[in-house]
Amino acid sequence: MSMPARRLCLFFAVLALATGLAAPATAADGPRAMPFNDQSVFNYFKNVQEQAGDTDKPMTEEEYTTRKCTLYSVVMKQAGYDFEATVRSAATKLVKGGDPLRNPRFKFLAGVFQVHPREFLKRKLISQETYAAVMAVLEQ
Repeated sequence: MSMPARRLCLFFAVLALATGLAAPATAADGPRAMPFNDQSVFNYFKNVQEQAGDTDKPMTEEEYTTRKCTLYSVVMKQAGYDFEATVRSAATKLVKGGDPLRNPRFKFLAGVFQVHPREFLKRKLISQETYAAVMAVLEQ
């Protein structure tokens, strides 16, 4: 390999490492929260609705609640984000003041928690700490 070709290969290797393309995310990086903007929240709920499928199948209220809660978590994971981290981020970084209906974090919380947060806690989809943060937002 010629010297210019080696330099070019080295340049792209360094560039890939610097931008994180060469190394996959590790557990040390921690769970990723979904970015909050109107488009990402809209797409998330659109994907939830598309994957909800047929809910006409007879099931108990408990089965329905479990299915609904799990669906929110599964769709988030399929998008490459962590449900717990996303909920925690939305609840703890919610900017006070202004119109909450224009705030993507509030829209996300209001959409997900049409099912009471204790149901997500009960199914171990969120932690006690995240549950408390969500309740603090929703009780305002």
